[in-house]
Amino acid sequence: MTLQSGLRLGPYEIVAPIGTGGMGEVYKAEDTRLGRPVAVKVLPAEFAEDIHLRARLDREARVVATLNHPHICVLHDVGEATARSGTRKDPSAQESRFTYLVMEYCEGETLAERLERGPLPHDQLLGYGIEISEALAMAHRSGIIHRDLKPSNIMLTRSGAKLLDFGLARPLLDLVEGDSTTTIRLDPTEEGRFAGTLRYMAPEVLSGKKADSRSDIFALGLVLYEMAGGRPAFTGESKADIVASILRDSPRPLREIDCTVRPALQYLVDRCLAKDPEARWESAHDLAEQLRWIRESATEPENAVRSWPRWRFVAITALVVAAVAMAAAWALASRQARVDDRSVVRLSVPLTGSEGVGLGHGTPTVAVSPNSDSIIYSRVEQGAPGFYVRRLDEFHAGTRIENGWMPFFSPDGRSIGFFSGRDIKRVSAGGGVPRTLATGVGGAGRGATWSRDGFIYYSRSSSGGIWRVPADGGRPEEITVPDSSAGENSHRWPHALPDGESLLFTIRTEQMTSFDEARIAVLSLKTRQWRVIWEGGSCARYVDGYLFFGRDADIYTLPLDERRWAVAGKPRKVLEGVVWSPSSGAAHFDVTDRALVYLPGTGSRSTSLLVADRTGRTETLAKLDFDMVYATVAPSQERIALTVGAANDDIWTYDLPTGVATRLSFEPGDEVYPVWSHDETEVIYFSGQLKSIVAAPVDGAAPSRRLIASPGRPVSVSPDGSVLAFSRQAPETGHDIWFLPLTGNGVPRPVVRTPHNEFMPSISPDGKWLAYYSDHDKGTEVQIQSLESGKRWQVSAEGVGTFWGRLWGGRPPRWSADGTEVYYWRGNDLYFVEMERRGESLKPATPRLLFTIEGIRSFDVFGDRFLLVKSNEEVGPVNVVLNWSEELDD
Repeated sequence: MTLQSGLRLGPYEIVAPIGTGGMGEVYKAEDTRLGRPVAVKVLPAEFAEDIHLRARLDREARVVATLNHPHICVLHDVGEATARSGTRKDPSAQESRFTYLVMEYCEGETLAERLERGPLPHDQLLGYGIEISEALAMAHRSGIIHRDLKPSNIMLTRSGAKLLDFGLARPLLDLVEGDSTTTIRLDPTEEGRFAGTLRYMAPEVLSGKKADSRSDIFALGLVLYEMAGGRPAFTGESKADIVASILRDSPRPLREIDCTVRPALQYLVDRCLAKDPEARWESAHDLAEQLRWIRESATEPENAVRSWPRWRFVAITALVVAAVAMAAAWALASRQARVDDRSVVRLSVPLTGSEGVGLGHGTPTVAVSPNSDSIIYSRVEQGAPGFYVRRLDEFHAGTRIENGWMPFFSPDGRSIGFFSGRDIKRVSAGGGVPRTLATGVGGAGRGATWSRDGFIYYSRSSSGGIWRVPADGGRPEEITVPDSSAGENSHRWPHALPDGESLLFTIRTEQMTSFDEARIAVLSLKTRQWRVIWEGGSCARYVDGYLFFGRDADIYTLPLDERRWAVAGKPRKVLEGVVWSPSSGAAHFDVTDRALVYLPGTGSRSTSLLVADRTGRTETLAKLDFDMVYATVAPSQERIALTVGAANDDIWTYDLPTGVATRLSFEPGDEVYPVWSHDETEVIYFSGQLKSIVAAPVDGAAPSRRLIASPGRPVSVSPDGSVLAFSRQAPETGHDIWFLPLTGNGVPRPVVRTPHNEFMPSISPDGKWLAYYSDHDKGTEVQIQSLESGKRWQVSAEGVGTFWGRLWGGRPPRWSADGTEVYYWRGNDLYFVEMERRGESLKPATPRLLFTIEGIRSFDVFGDRFLLVKSNEEVGPVNVVLNWSEELDD
């Protein structure tokens, strides 16, 4: 069958063919509802004609659609449609009933296409192997077997490997027709009922036995073999020869093909390809761990013992990585070594735990000391932010500094500055008690740097200019104000230049849609005048004649004339796959003349809308290709209002029945914190450009209207629509909670105002109670106040994280639909508290854990379930490249 461009299958408009195979044809198409590209696979006619097979396909498609992993191509939809096949010039074209699958559209090349150019470098092989193994492990835990793992079903994209065609076929083995690299089909009545490609089938499948997860491991071993050797493991002149070879022969050892293949990798592949499934790796997770061990190990003796228990491999990994780090730091400590040994050395600092690296992608999380002997990496543990200072010549993880983020070194490397709450502090690089340099400087900073002139320069928020404070403490002073006549609304990511008289910084403008459009400027600290030296990048650094900057998950360099601080050449990409924040322009890297440190990842900030029940079991409502920062459910539970993170944040709505996302706000600058009106006719939000809380009609029939000029954050509307609860800041009392009447004269009034910070208010369904966060002396807790008597009760225990983590996060306390429970997050844990009301009094029960889910950025109550916003990106260890300049060709 051939589908012409412009033909529609339901809401999907065909654009162009992508490929074909035994399981049908694949086309690039456009989802006309969401305006995004998708891949549509049109399946063979027998799927639609066989009722039982179609039912099995539908059931399995629903299961596969629940898979949520960054290295699995997402299945969006499955359906049927009537359309005209063939082309307009083909008189034989007829109306046909098509069965189709709709998948994520992945840009890149297949592994099969890449292998046409030869084997992969070992670092790429191991990286892709780990990603594929982890994706398989996740699928296997969900009870799904791939059944057709091969190079053409693995897409190599900017964000890594993506597995395609997960477990949807049930083919009939036919050794007479079709070649050995095409998917072939088994009769669905036979025991095997397996979709696969002859050259990548396991022996037990070819013998007519039932496939299981170990059959996928055999196929993965064949893929790894081909990646390392550049040739298939089993070949033959006929299909019968290939089958006989898989059942009988062992492939040629990889080390005979390429002597640089490490023994550990040879052993790993051999065990994958064991004829007996019992002799293979027990799980894809084990395989991923072994691949990671090989990648992180510096060397392996030729006679390495291969039967050690896994705990010994883990121990050896830590020792080898630490030994390599010690050797590298020893070389750095020797001035003679600087002259004699300029070889490039790559280190990877493994990280343990489950909460990942960093406080958030909006702020850089890694730094390297000026003498290149130490690194810093931020880390959230038990919901609390902090960072580690680690010397490269030490075994242990280093010194942890609590309640700090966005750290940076002093010019001599002996001290570290960092943000903590609303303060800037400094601490000795060896640890000790931090000292506060300035208070009330803002908790949403966009970068800081320590200059040789004795000042720390910083951006205090997502808007405004560059400030400075003496490095020994003192009064903060603003030294730049964005030029509004040029559309500037933020100066951020300052970087002190070595002359002590100049700064690099990034300029954000009101009309930017991406930080790829940002400007990099040089500021004279004497005249306080600045000039743009480069357009198209962010988060600039300077070292040794080069300007480094981030752009869309890559790092570029430019030659820079130090005498004039002017660009002296063309940009060159030096790193791909560095964690990058599209919403803040933060690139997670740092560089000195000796060392480059970075956090590997992507700039892809796709997020998923999930629904979770009270046990923590989730299902995916949608996977959206943009950065959802905050989400709130409409009263009807059919629509969601979103803050979409970008160079300038915007408010969108998402219609759950149709899956249509619509942009609602169009003002210059940021629009954040949406909340629905009680009748769903408006969405109320904060406009940074107007510095006001505004209300926008959902139908777009009228422009937005200003409710109040205030830098407040709207959070909750009363059930009757009479008042809006929002938080606003005062110099004397910090953040307070106010009510704004939405009818009548609209004069706001304070509801909770104390010497502490109160924020993120949530009005109960009956309008009589208010839940909110309060940062009292012993930490941030959830409190409830009666709106009739004013009495208050604390309902959380043991703290819920830091004040600033709550204020700038998307997880305010929420009420159950009937008002009998309050929910709040502590780290990755969602707790609930039952409420017993006695007139105007309240008796909260002991908080109890509902479930634990990592990476939740925002949540809301969704009937008797929960709407969750989850980032899809995973980041790896901290990477260090020593002597990076040796790889730059002049």
